[in-house]
Amino acid sequence: MLALCFAALLAARGTAAAPAACDCNAVPMTHAPVCGSNGLTLINACVAQCQGITVAKQGACNQATGPVAASRAGAGSPDTAAFLQPQHVMKSARVNAATLTKYSSEGFTYIARVHLSNEKVRPLRFAGGPTPIAAAARAASASLVATMVTPAGDIYARIEKGPKAAARGAVSSLRGTLLRSNRTFDAPAMTAAPANGSATAGRKLRAVKGPDDRREYDDHNYPWSAIGFIASGCTGALVGPRTVLTAGHCVYDDWTRQFMANLNFFPNRHSGGWHCHGPSNCSTWTQENRWARAITWYHNAPKPSAPGLATWDGMIADVAVIQLRDDVSSRGMLGLRAECNTQSMPVSTAGYPSDKPNYGSRTWFTWGQMNNVNGCGVWSRDAIATSTLDVAGGQSGSPMFHIVNGELVIRAILIASSPTTTFHRTVDSRVIEFVRANRV
Repeated sequence: MLALCFAALLAARGTAAAPAACDCNAVPMTHAPVCGSNGLTLINACVAQCQGITVAKQGACNQATGPVAASRAGAGSPDTAAFLQPQHVMKSARVNAATLTKYSSEGFTYIARVHLSNEKVRPLRFAGGPTPIAAAARAASASLVATMVTPAGDIYARIEKGPKAAARGAVSSLRGTLLRSNRTFDAPAMTAAPANGSATAGRKLRAVKGPDDRREYDDHNYPWSAIGFIASGCTGALVGPRTVLTAGHCVYDDWTRQFMANLNFFPNRHSGGWHCHGPSNCSTWTQENRWARAITWYHNAPKPSAPGLATWDGMIADVAVIQLRDDVSSRGMLGLRAECNTQSMPVSTAGYPSDKPNYGSRTWFTWGQMNNVNGCGVWSRDAIATSTLDVAGGQSGSPMFHIVNGELVIRAILIASSPTTTFHRTVDSRVIEFVRANRV
Protein backbone atom coordinates (compact mmCIF):
# COMPACT_ATOMS: atom_id res chain seq x y z
CA MET A 1 0.00 0.00 0.00
CA LEU A 2 2.82 2.41 0.89
CA ALA A 3 4.51 1.73 -2.43
CA LEU A 4 1.26 2.45 -4.32
CA CYS A 5 0.78 5.70 -2.41
CA PHE A 6 4.36 6.70 -3.15
CA ALA A 7 3.87 5.99 -6.86
CA ALA A 8 0.67 8.08 -6.81
CA LEU A 9 2.57 10.95 -5.20
CA LEU A 10 5.19 10.83 -7.93
CA ALA A 11 2.51 10.82 -10.60
CA ALA A 12 0.88 13.84 -8.96
CA ARG A 13 4.21 15.67 -9.23
CA GLY A 14 4.36 14.92 -12.93
CA THR A 15 7.37 12.60 -12.62
CA ALA A 16 7.85 9.07 -13.78
CA ALA A 17 6.39 6.52 -11.36
CA ALA A 18 8.18 3.24 -10.76
CA PRO A 19 7.15 0.35 -13.00
CA ALA A 20 5.08 -2.45 -11.54
CA ALA A 21 8.18 -4.64 -11.22
CA CYS A 22 9.71 -2.24 -8.67
CA ASP A 23 8.56 -2.56 -5.07
CA CYS A 24 9.44 0.90 -3.76
CA ASN A 25 9.25 -0.26 -0.18
CA ALA A 26 11.81 -3.04 -0.72
CA VAL A 27 14.16 -1.87 -3.47
CA PRO A 28 16.96 -4.39 -4.12
CA MET A 29 20.57 -3.27 -4.44
CA THR A 30 21.16 -5.18 -7.65
CA HIS A 31 24.31 -3.87 -9.32
CA ALA A 32 23.00 -2.63 -12.66
CA PRO A 33 24.03 1.06 -12.81
CA VAL A 34 21.96 3.60 -14.71
CA CYS A 35 22.50 7.24 -15.51
CA GLY A 36 19.74 9.44 -14.14
CA SER A 37 18.45 12.55 -15.85
CA ASN A 38 19.99 14.54 -13.01
CA GLY A 39 23.49 13.49 -14.08
CA LEU A 40 24.10 11.04 -11.22
CA THR A 41 24.82 7.33 -11.57
CA LEU A 42 22.45 5.23 -9.44
CA ILE A 43 22.81 1.57 -8.56
CA ASN A 44 19.82 0.43 -10.68
CA ALA A 45 16.67 1.58 -12.45
CA CYS A 46 14.36 0.89 -9.50
CA VAL A 47 16.40 3.19 -7.25
CA ALA A 48 16.09 5.88 -9.91
CA GLN A 49 12.46 5.46 -10.75
CA CYS A 50 11.28 5.05 -7.14
CA GLN A 51 12.63 8.58 -6.62
CA GLY A 52 10.88 9.91 -9.71
CA ILE A 53 14.12 10.18 -11.69
CA THR A 54 14.03 9.37 -15.37
CA VAL A 55 16.70 6.96 -16.58
CA ALA A 56 18.69 8.79 -19.24
CA LYS A 57 20.64 5.71 -20.28
CA GLN A 58 21.73 2.29 -19.09
CA GLY A 59 25.16 2.22 -17.51
CA ALA A 60 27.10 4.91 -15.69
CA CYS A 61 26.98 8.56 -16.63
CA ASN A 62 30.08 9.84 -18.38
CA GLN A 63 32.60 9.96 -15.58
CA ALA A 64 34.49 13.20 -15.03
CA THR A 65 38.19 13.45 -14.38
CA GLY A 66 37.46 16.20 -11.91
CA PRO A 67 34.84 18.84 -11.11
CA VAL A 68 33.44 20.45 -14.25
CA ALA A 69 30.67 22.81 -15.25
CA ALA A 70 27.27 21.22 -14.65
CA SER A 71 25.79 19.59 -17.71
CA ARG A 72 23.79 17.01 -15.77
CA ALA A 73 23.71 13.89 -17.98
CA GLY A 74 25.97 15.41 -20.62
CA ALA A 75 29.54 14.48 -21.38
CA GLY A 76 31.89 14.99 -18.49
CA SER A 77 29.22 15.47 -15.81
CA PRO A 78 30.14 15.10 -12.16
CA ASP A 79 29.35 11.50 -11.30
CA THR A 80 28.92 8.95 -8.51
CA ALA A 81 30.00 5.82 -10.39
CA ALA A 82 33.45 5.76 -8.76
CA PHE A 83 32.30 4.18 -5.50
CA LEU A 84 29.67 1.83 -7.01
CA GLN A 85 32.16 -1.02 -7.33
CA PRO A 86 30.34 -4.40 -7.43
CA GLN A 87 32.36 -5.76 -4.50
CA HIS A 88 31.34 -2.81 -2.31
CA VAL A 89 27.59 -2.82 -2.97
CA MET A 90 25.44 -4.47 -0.29
CA LYS A 91 23.58 -6.64 -2.80
CA SER A 92 21.42 -8.47 -0.25
CA ALA A 93 19.97 -5.23 1.14
CA ARG A 94 16.43 -3.99 0.55
CA VAL A 95 15.74 -0.27 0.93
CA ASN A 96 12.36 1.25 1.68
CA ALA A 97 10.76 4.43 0.35
CA ALA A 98 11.42 6.35 3.56
CA THR A 99 15.16 5.72 3.22
CA LEU A 100 15.16 6.65 -0.47
CA THR A 101 13.56 10.03 0.17
CA LYS A 102 14.88 10.77 3.67
CA TYR A 103 17.08 13.70 2.56
CA SER A 104 15.29 14.74 -0.63
CA SER A 105 14.22 18.00 1.02
CA GLU A 106 17.93 18.87 1.20
CA GLY A 107 18.40 18.11 -2.49
CA PHE A 108 20.05 14.69 -1.99
CA THR A 109 19.41 11.75 -4.32
CA TYR A 110 19.70 8.20 -3.01
CA ILE A 111 22.45 6.27 -4.82
CA ALA A 112 23.02 2.86 -3.16
CA ARG A 113 23.80 0.99 0.04
CA VAL A 114 27.44 -0.07 0.26
CA HIS A 115 29.85 -1.82 2.61
CA LEU A 116 31.95 0.64 4.60
CA SER A 117 35.66 0.24 5.30
CA ASN A 118 36.97 -0.59 8.77
CA GLU A 119 40.52 0.36 7.77
CA LYS A 120 42.27 3.37 9.21
CA VAL A 121 42.90 6.48 7.13
CA ARG A 122 45.98 6.55 4.91
CA PRO A 123 48.10 9.65 5.61
CA LEU A 124 48.66 11.48 2.34
CA ARG A 125 52.10 12.26 0.96
CA PHE A 126 52.69 14.63 -1.94
CA ALA A 127 55.39 13.69 -4.41
CA GLY A 128 54.75 16.28 -7.09
CA GLY A 129 52.63 15.84 -10.17
CA PRO A 130 50.67 17.63 -12.87
CA THR A 131 48.80 20.81 -12.08
CA PRO A 132 45.02 20.56 -11.65
CA ILE A 133 42.66 19.99 -14.56
CA ALA A 134 42.12 22.59 -17.28
CA ALA A 135 41.07 26.09 -16.26
CA ALA A 136 37.66 25.81 -17.92
CA ALA A 137 36.91 22.80 -15.76
CA ARG A 138 37.99 24.27 -12.47
CA ALA A 139 36.22 27.63 -12.51
CA ALA A 140 34.85 28.76 -9.18
CA SER A 141 31.31 28.37 -10.53
CA ALA A 142 31.91 24.76 -11.60
CA SER A 143 29.68 22.07 -10.13
CA LEU A 144 30.71 19.38 -7.70
CA VAL A 145 29.01 16.31 -6.36
CA ALA A 146 28.62 16.46 -2.59
CA THR A 147 28.31 12.86 -1.41
CA MET A 148 26.75 11.86 1.89
CA VAL A 149 27.18 8.56 3.75
CA THR A 150 25.36 7.21 6.81
CA PRO A 151 26.50 4.55 9.32
CA ALA A 152 24.18 2.05 7.58
CA GLY A 153 26.14 2.52 4.34
CA ASP A 154 23.43 4.49 2.56
CA ILE A 155 24.92 6.84 -0.02
CA TYR A 156 23.23 10.04 -1.21
CA ALA A 157 24.52 12.70 -3.59
CA ARG A 158 23.75 16.29 -4.51
CA ILE A 159 25.13 18.33 -7.39
CA GLU A 160 26.27 21.69 -6.05
CA LYS A 161 26.95 24.69 -8.21
CA GLY A 162 29.81 26.63 -6.74
CA PRO A 163 29.60 30.35 -5.96
CA LYS A 164 31.19 32.83 -8.27
CA ALA A 165 34.76 33.75 -7.46
CA ALA A 166 34.88 36.31 -4.67
CA ALA A 167 35.85 39.87 -5.47
CA ARG A 168 39.33 40.92 -4.54
CA GLY A 169 39.42 41.89 -0.88
CA ALA A 170 36.04 40.31 -0.08
CA VAL A 171 35.64 38.56 3.28
CA SER A 172 33.46 35.49 3.96
CA SER A 173 32.96 34.17 7.46
CA LEU A 174 30.96 31.76 9.55
CA ARG A 175 30.82 32.60 13.22
CA GLY A 176 31.76 30.11 15.89
CA THR A 177 30.91 30.37 19.55
CA LEU A 178 33.32 30.60 22.44
CA LEU A 179 33.02 28.21 25.33
CA ARG A 180 32.77 31.30 27.53
CA SER A 181 31.13 34.21 25.78
CA ASN A 182 33.37 36.77 27.52
CA ARG A 183 36.59 34.98 26.66
CA THR A 184 39.13 36.87 24.56
CA PHE A 185 42.46 35.74 23.19
CA ASP A 186 45.85 37.29 23.07
CA ALA A 187 47.66 36.49 19.80
CA PRO A 188 51.18 36.23 21.30
CA ALA A 189 49.90 33.73 23.87
CA MET A 190 48.87 31.38 21.07
CA THR A 191 52.43 31.14 19.76
CA ALA A 192 53.65 29.18 22.76
CA ALA A 193 52.67 25.75 23.99
CA PRO A 194 50.25 25.47 26.92
CA ALA A 195 51.96 25.71 30.29
CA ASN A 196 51.56 22.01 30.99
CA GLY A 197 52.89 20.95 27.57
CA SER A 198 56.05 18.94 27.03
CA ALA A 199 58.38 19.10 24.05
CA THR A 200 60.07 16.32 22.13
CA ALA A 201 63.02 17.84 20.30
CA GLY A 202 65.48 16.63 17.72
CA ARG A 203 63.49 13.79 16.11
CA LYS A 204 63.60 13.74 12.33
CA LEU A 205 60.70 11.97 10.60
CA ARG A 206 59.43 12.05 7.05
CA ALA A 207 57.02 14.89 7.83
CA VAL A 208 59.14 16.63 10.45
CA LYS A 209 61.34 19.44 9.19
CA GLY A 210 64.41 19.69 11.42
CA PRO A 211 63.77 19.61 15.19
CA ASP A 212 60.27 18.47 16.10
CA ASP A 213 58.33 21.52 17.32
CA ARG A 214 55.17 19.64 18.36
CA ARG A 215 54.34 19.66 22.06
CA GLU A 216 52.03 17.40 23.99
CA TYR A 217 49.32 19.20 25.94
CA ASP A 218 46.46 18.40 28.26
CA ASP A 219 44.20 21.44 28.40
CA HIS A 220 40.42 21.36 28.67
CA ASN A 221 39.89 25.05 27.89
CA TYR A 222 38.60 26.48 24.61
CA PRO A 223 39.74 26.15 21.81
CA TRP A 224 41.30 22.78 22.70
CA SER A 225 37.91 21.57 23.94
CA ALA A 226 36.53 21.93 20.38
CA ILE A 227 39.26 19.79 18.75
CA GLY A 228 39.09 16.02 18.88
CA PHE A 229 40.02 12.59 17.55
CA ILE A 230 38.01 10.93 14.77
CA ALA A 231 37.87 7.15 15.06
CA SER A 232 38.90 6.62 11.43
CA GLY A 233 42.33 7.94 12.48
CA CYS A 234 42.12 11.71 11.99
CA THR A 235 41.57 15.01 13.74
CA GLY A 236 38.57 17.32 13.45
CA ALA A 237 37.15 20.52 14.94
CA LEU A 238 33.64 21.49 15.97
CA VAL A 239 32.18 24.19 13.69
CA GLY A 240 28.52 23.65 14.63
CA PRO A 241 26.56 22.21 17.57
CA ARG A 242 26.68 18.78 15.90
CA THR A 243 29.17 19.41 13.07
CA VAL A 244 32.85 18.49 12.77
CA LEU A 245 35.07 19.90 10.01
CA THR A 246 37.85 17.60 8.79
CA ALA A 247 39.68 16.44 5.65
CA GLY A 248 37.83 14.54 2.92
CA HIS A 249 40.27 11.65 2.99
CA CYS A 250 39.30 11.07 6.63
CA VAL A 251 35.86 10.07 5.34
CA TYR A 252 36.59 8.48 1.94
CA ASP A 253 39.52 6.41 0.68
CA ASP A 254 40.23 7.51 -2.90
CA TRP A 255 42.27 4.35 -3.57
CA THR A 256 39.79 1.66 -2.48
CA ARG A 257 36.80 3.90 -3.33
CA GLN A 258 35.20 3.18 0.03
CA PHE A 259 33.76 5.34 2.79
CA MET A 260 34.94 4.89 6.36
CA ALA A 261 32.81 2.91 8.80
CA ASN A 262 33.71 4.58 12.09
CA LEU A 263 33.59 8.37 12.17
CA ASN A 264 32.74 8.78 15.85
CA PHE A 265 34.22 11.89 17.43
CA PHE A 266 36.11 12.18 20.75
CA PRO A 267 36.40 15.89 21.61
CA ASN A 268 39.36 16.98 23.71
CA ARG A 269 40.58 13.40 24.15
CA HIS A 270 43.78 13.00 26.11
CA SER A 271 45.51 10.20 28.04
CA GLY A 272 42.71 7.80 27.25
CA GLY A 273 40.15 10.04 28.95
CA TRP A 274 37.83 12.84 28.02
CA HIS A 275 37.33 16.15 29.75
CA CYS A 276 33.76 16.80 30.81
CA HIS A 277 32.30 20.04 29.47
CA GLY A 278 28.67 19.00 29.50
CA PRO A 279 25.84 19.08 32.01
CA SER A 280 26.51 18.96 35.73
CA ASN A 281 25.93 15.21 35.80
CA CYS A 282 29.13 14.25 34.00
CA SER A 283 28.62 10.54 34.63
CA THR A 284 25.94 10.54 31.95
CA TRP A 285 27.83 12.76 29.51
CA THR A 286 28.51 11.10 26.18
CA GLN A 287 32.27 10.72 25.80
CA GLU A 288 32.24 9.12 22.37
CA ASN A 289 29.97 11.13 20.09
CA ARG A 290 28.40 8.87 17.49
CA TRP A 291 28.21 10.08 13.92
CA ALA A 292 24.94 10.42 12.00
CA ARG A 293 26.21 11.21 8.50
CA ALA A 294 29.21 12.65 6.68
CA ILE A 295 29.37 14.80 3.54
CA THR A 296 32.41 15.30 1.31
CA TRP A 297 33.61 16.47 -2.10
CA TYR A 298 36.63 14.20 -2.04
CA HIS A 299 35.46 11.57 -4.53
CA ASN A 300 35.32 14.26 -7.27
CA ALA A 301 39.08 13.93 -7.80
CA PRO A 302 40.58 11.23 -10.05
CA LYS A 303 41.96 8.07 -8.47
CA PRO A 304 45.66 8.54 -7.60
CA SER A 305 48.39 6.41 -9.16
CA ALA A 306 49.25 4.82 -5.80
CA PRO A 307 47.59 4.46 -2.38
CA GLY A 308 48.22 7.38 -0.03
CA LEU A 309 49.46 9.65 -2.83
CA ALA A 310 48.14 13.21 -2.76
CA THR A 311 47.34 14.92 -6.06
CA TRP A 312 46.51 18.56 -6.71
CA ASP A 313 42.91 17.71 -7.62
CA GLY A 314 42.58 15.52 -4.57
CA MET A 315 43.94 18.17 -2.21
CA ILE A 316 41.57 20.80 -3.60
CA ALA A 317 38.57 18.51 -2.95
CA ASP A 318 39.88 17.34 0.45
CA VAL A 319 37.10 18.72 2.66
CA ALA A 320 34.38 16.98 4.71
CA VAL A 321 31.93 17.57 7.51
CA ILE A 322 30.72 14.93 9.95
CA GLN A 323 27.33 15.43 11.56
CA LEU A 324 26.98 14.01 15.08
CA ARG A 325 23.87 12.60 16.72
CA ASP A 326 24.17 14.73 19.84
CA ASP A 327 24.62 18.44 20.48
CA VAL A 328 28.12 19.08 21.85
CA SER A 329 28.11 22.87 21.52
CA SER A 330 29.05 23.22 25.18
CA ARG A 331 32.62 22.45 24.08
CA GLY A 332 32.67 25.60 21.97
CA MET A 333 32.86 25.92 18.19
CA LEU A 334 35.49 27.45 15.96
CA GLY A 335 34.52 29.96 13.30
CA LEU A 336 35.69 30.06 9.68
CA ARG A 337 37.04 32.99 7.70
CA ALA A 338 38.06 33.54 4.08
CA GLU A 339 39.64 36.66 2.64
CA CYS A 340 39.99 37.08 -1.11
CA ASN A 341 43.66 37.92 -1.27
CA THR A 342 46.90 36.01 -0.92
CA GLN A 343 48.61 36.34 2.42
CA SER A 344 50.79 34.70 5.02
CA MET A 345 49.81 34.46 8.68
CA PRO A 346 50.79 32.90 12.00
CA VAL A 347 48.65 29.87 12.80
CA SER A 348 48.25 27.31 15.55
CA THR A 349 46.95 23.76 15.34
CA ALA A 350 46.41 20.66 17.43
CA GLY A 351 45.87 17.03 16.55
CA TYR A 352 46.61 13.36 17.16
CA PRO A 353 49.86 12.37 15.39
CA SER A 354 50.36 8.66 14.76
CA ASP A 355 54.13 8.85 15.28
CA LYS A 356 53.73 9.78 18.95
CA PRO A 357 53.13 7.40 21.89
CA ASN A 358 49.52 6.46 22.64
CA TYR A 359 48.27 7.48 19.21
CA GLY A 360 44.66 8.62 19.33
CA SER A 361 44.68 9.42 23.01
CA ARG A 362 47.36 12.13 23.29
CA THR A 363 46.94 15.60 21.83
CA TRP A 364 49.84 17.55 20.35
CA PHE A 365 50.08 21.26 19.60
CA THR A 366 52.25 23.21 17.18
CA TRP A 367 52.40 26.66 15.60
CA GLY A 368 54.12 28.51 12.79
CA GLN A 369 53.68 30.51 9.60
CA MET A 370 51.23 29.47 6.87
CA ASN A 371 51.83 30.87 3.38
CA ASN A 372 49.89 31.27 0.11
CA VAL A 373 46.54 31.56 1.90
CA ASN A 374 43.99 32.50 -0.78
CA GLY A 375 40.30 32.63 0.13
CA CYS A 376 38.84 33.59 -3.27
CA GLY A 377 37.21 30.23 -3.98
CA VAL A 378 38.97 29.38 -7.25
CA TRP A 379 39.28 25.66 -8.03
CA SER A 380 43.03 25.62 -8.65
CA ARG A 381 46.26 25.09 -6.77
CA ASP A 382 45.70 28.56 -5.33
CA ALA A 383 43.32 26.78 -2.92
CA ILE A 384 46.33 25.05 -1.30
CA ALA A 385 48.31 26.86 1.39
CA THR A 386 51.72 25.66 2.56
CA SER A 387 53.86 25.67 5.68
CA THR A 388 56.81 23.88 7.25
CA LEU A 389 54.84 22.72 10.30
CA ASP A 390 55.81 19.32 11.67
CA VAL A 391 53.05 16.77 11.04
CA ALA A 392 52.37 13.04 10.82
CA GLY A 393 49.49 10.72 10.04
CA GLY A 394 46.59 11.25 12.42
CA GLN A 395 46.88 15.02 12.19
CA SER A 396 44.96 14.99 8.89
CA GLY A 397 41.93 17.24 9.23
CA SER A 398 43.47 19.39 11.96
CA PRO A 399 42.25 23.00 11.96
CA MET A 400 44.76 25.73 11.17
CA PHE A 401 43.46 28.68 13.15
CA HIS A 402 44.45 32.21 14.07
CA ILE A 403 42.90 35.15 15.87
CA VAL A 404 40.81 37.91 14.27
CA ASN A 405 39.37 40.53 16.62
CA GLY A 406 39.61 38.18 19.57
CA GLU A 407 37.89 35.28 17.79
CA LEU A 408 39.60 32.07 16.77
CA VAL A 409 38.84 31.25 13.14
CA ILE A 410 39.89 28.32 10.96
CA ARG A 411 41.78 29.44 7.86
CA ALA A 412 42.75 26.02 6.49
CA ILE A 413 42.66 22.24 7.06
CA LEU A 414 45.80 20.10 7.28
CA ILE A 415 45.70 17.54 4.44
CA ALA A 416 49.12 16.28 3.27
CA SER A 417 52.88 16.58 3.54
CA SER A 418 56.16 16.01 1.75
CA PRO A 419 59.66 15.89 3.28
CA THR A 420 59.95 19.66 2.92
CA THR A 421 56.39 21.04 2.85
CA THR A 422 53.08 20.67 4.67
CA PHE A 423 49.92 21.27 2.61
CA HIS A 424 46.65 22.78 3.78
CA ARG A 425 43.28 23.11 2.07
CA THR A 426 42.45 26.81 2.46
CA VAL A 427 39.09 27.81 3.87
CA ASP A 428 37.76 29.90 0.98
CA SER A 429 34.32 31.20 0.03
CA ARG A 430 33.39 27.86 -1.48
CA VAL A 431 34.36 25.88 1.62
CA ILE A 432 32.38 28.27 3.80
CA GLU A 433 29.28 27.79 1.65
CA PHE A 434 29.76 24.00 1.82
CA VAL A 435 29.97 24.10 5.62
CA ARG A 436 27.05 26.50 5.86
CA ALA A 437 24.88 24.17 3.74
CA ASN A 438 25.74 21.12 5.85
CA ARG A 439 26.12 22.53 9.36
CA VAL A 440 23.69 21.39 12.07
